[in-house]
Amino acid sequence: MEQTPAMMVALSAFVNWCEAKGVRSFPAQPATVAQFTLENAGLGIDVLSEVVDHIADMHEAAGLANPVATWIVAEAMDRIDSRAEAPRSWPKEHKWRFHQLPCILRRYLFAHDRQREKTVRQAQGEAAKARQELAAIQKPVEGSNGTTHAAA
Repeated sequence: MEQTPAMMVALSAFVNWCEAKGVRSFPAQPATVAQFTLENAGLGIDVLSEVVDHIADMHEAAGLANPVATWIVAEAMDRIDSRAEAPRSWPKEHKWRFHQLPCILRRYLFAHDRQREKTVRQAQGEAAKARQELAAIQKPVEGSNGTTHAAA
């Protein structure tokens, strides 16, 4: 797997942290990844998610166990981002289940639902515009001889 510049930047934060702590970054231990996320919560969940994704990709590309796919990393990420709300499309009686999902899955579902809502609103707007245009075309037009006929 080729490492992109974005991956290198994201991984450098983890590698530098590991060097400062005197722990190895590769192969990484799940507890190391979890501690890194907790101590670097100030970077924000978006940046940390990217770093964690790159750590996972790096290990999987090398054929090593993914230290990210563990309960301890999921718990650390949950501590950082527990505020995400259940998607509005979920039935009220099931919204509590959203908070039982791992952080990474909650973030995916929330973003997916937000994109879905945006697409639906856009389609509704386009449909409303099309209905207005159709109504304007179908609106009766008074001719010069006083007769009324539908516009073509």
